[in-house]
Amino acid sequence: MERKCQLSENMGNNIELDLISVEKHLIQKVLQHTNGYKPEAARLLGIGLTTLYKKMEAYGL
Repeated sequence: MERKCQLSENMGNNIELDLISVEKHLIQKVLQHTNGYKPEAARLLGIGLTTLYKKMEAYGL
């Protein structure tokens, strides 16, 4: 039973990392599409401009 719990935790970490990778890639693509115009990128992503800046900082963009 202990092994199953450990596998589940590892799977959760992998899924989280995959979601982070997808989100980072999406932000990069939208920024390219908007020629780096962040207000438009935030609008297209459906997030606030402050949120976009925080995510960019977190992902090193």
